[in-house]
Amino acid sequence: MSVCGYTTDLATCNTTRTLFHLVMSSSFQELPDDIIREIAAHCHPEFPRPTSIRPPLSLCCISSSWRQTIQSSPEFWSILFARTPDDGNHLRLLNQILQWFGHAKSHPLTFFLSLEFYRREDGHQYDHSQYEEFLAQLSPIVARTRHLGLSSRDMDVFYRYLSSVSLQWNLGNLDSFDCASDWQSYASLLSKSRRAPLVDLFKNAPRLRHLSIHGLYFSYYAIYRKFILPLSNLTTVVLEELLDAKNWEHVIQSCPRICYGDFLLDMVSFRSSGPTNHACLADLEFLLLEVQSFRGHSPVAQLVNLELPNLRTLRLDEKIEPRLMSPDAFGFQNFHCIHSLILTCGWFDGVDGMVQLFQRTVNVKELTLTFQNNKNSSSLFKAVSYAEPHIILPKLTSLRIQTNWQCWCGGFDTSGLPDMIKSRSASESPVGCERLQSLTFALNLRGPRDEEEAREVLHVITLSCSAAGAAFNLIFGDWDKEKSNRRAFRGKFDG
Repeated sequence: MSVCGYTTDLATCNTTRTLFHLVMSSSFQELPDDIIREIAAHCHPEFPRPTSIRPPLSLCCISSSWRQTIQSSPEFWSILFARTPDDGNHLRLLNQILQWFGHAKSHPLTFFLSLEFYRREDGHQYDHSQYEEFLAQLSPIVARTRHLGLSSRDMDVFYRYLSSVSLQWNLGNLDSFDCASDWQSYASLLSKSRRAPLVDLFKNAPRLRHLSIHGLYFSYYAIYRKFILPLSNLTTVVLEELLDAKNWEHVIQSCPRICYGDFLLDMVSFRSSGPTNHACLADLEFLLLEVQSFRGHSPVAQLVNLELPNLRTLRLDEKIEPRLMSPDAFGFQNFHCIHSLILTCGWFDGVDGMVQLFQRTVNVKELTLTFQNNKNSSSLFKAVSYAEPHIILPKLTSLRIQTNWQCWCGGFDTSGLPDMIKSRSASESPVGCERLQSLTFALNLRGPRDEEEAREVLHVITLSCSAAGAAFNLIFGDWDKEKSNRRAFRGKFDG
């Protein structure tokens, strides 16, 4: 973009310091309103906080015209991340919040609040009365809030304030609710051992549709022992906790309108559970199951008694000793509905079991494989190649592979990948089968040396994709933006 003779990459304009050399000229300070808004939009942080050194507040200091334009633009003031100060000055924070949202006018608000109840220097708790007054003064803000997030290191203390009779929050406009403990280990040690009062504040939230709760050994306990929530109306449910079979069944059957579900399961506890009751979830399209287990059985088996006629995306992710398949897994009748399949390939995944799964997901168009150290990767690519008489994944058009270089060197074998790509090219694909249109690698490399070592392998894959007419994409880091965007807001206050 070129403005007044200056050329700038707007994406890099994050602070007033970055803009300093541009705003020194009077011509830049008197830009038209639409140009100022465009610059402010590119400078706007993803998680805005009420600090004078960050936009939009920092941009208001450039000139009176900038301040007037930005303060009169509600879109820059409708979202706020706020953390109670270490000095305990809640009145200052309250004034900042009220002034901030005052510029939002009638826009629906997104408000994330993290409360600290203990002084860091000596560990003593702040005065209780200041929290009661602080939360009560937030009532007009909460009444306008569409997306509310609450976080604390000690949620049990927070629960006591939320359940106070004097707290009169109107949640009639609340659409999304996030709850998180900043310290996962803290929550896991204390949340189940303490008795906090039930919070029925959220039962009067008729528009609540999206719920995200984070904390190991925290979320299920929070829902059924501390929060009273209208689960029957929820369409998005994200619970980052180790749910056993009984709790998983309770949650999934309590949300008949669920469209997006993301759950963390404890497969060890699943072994002692009896069969789950049959349930039909006609609206469920995205189901993400992350498992932490030690020699537990397959999470796929838990789907046997679920009728999911509109399931489009299924994620099976196991962090420890992955074992995706089991003999009773194939009783699930809706594999054919899946268009996007996301799998973790780890220590105990045999190629035969993976192939059996692929044979049932005949309509899969997007396949994502995360390799944790699978020495049979080449055999898996060979099995996925188009070959008569057994053709699997006939509609696959997009393949995404995620790994890291350490895993690659430890056994990730790409030798079978070029032949698989060739078999799925426009010229080689059998009649009635789709060709591979894109291949994406998501790599986590430790340094320049790893990148140099990977370059030769990636060059061969690139040539194979070019010859097959498939796009090759290389990204660094986690490709999974969809999942992270649905997670609780934990960590957004740090850094």
